[in-house]
Amino acid sequence: MAPPVVDMSANRTADAALKLKVPSEAQGKSVGEVVISWNTDLESRANIFLARTKGLTEWDSCIQRNKHFLSALQIDLARVTSSQDRLERQLEVLQAHQREVDEALRIMESVAEQLSRTQHPRKESSGQQTRTSHETIFTLAESVSASLIALGGAFQHMTQSIHVAPSETVRSGSCVNQSTLNYLQISVGQ
Repeated sequence: MAPPVVDMSANRTADAALKLKVPSEAQGKSVGEVVISWNTDLESRANIFLARTKGLTEWDSCIQRNKHFLSALQIDLARVTSSQDRLERQLEVLQAHQREVDEALRIMESVAEQLSRTQHPRKESSGQQTRTSHETIFTLAESVSASLIALGGAFQHMTQSIHVAPSETVRSGSCVNQSTLNYLQISVGQ
């Protein structure tokens, strides 16, 4: 004869039911009250999650605005750098003009000194020689005057080209605070 078959799964289910305990938050409450409590907790957590995602979205948009702002500043910096290079080349040209003017002045001074030396020892020098000397001095003076006028025009053109309008991005709103803007403007100015 065959031994009787004992259903072990029924014994396990009964043991598992004895081991399961009702959570403390659900003890003494009806199923509806437990569902409402869970719903309230879920709603609270969802609100916290939404608030955090909203904060992250604002942060992301601020980062995007600042990215565009920094890109515009980089463009402005490139413009300023190229302007500075151009101004340095103009300054070199002006310095060359200055050297030419200095040389012309030096020559004119030496000619004037020679003329004064030649005129003072001999009072009987001819009027023709004096006129020629004066004409030479006047010609040199006109040359120097023309060079100085050209130099002044170059300085005026250079100073007008120095003033570069700030980009519109500096005026537009961003998340960068004013002290950062001031620091950047001072850094670019130097």
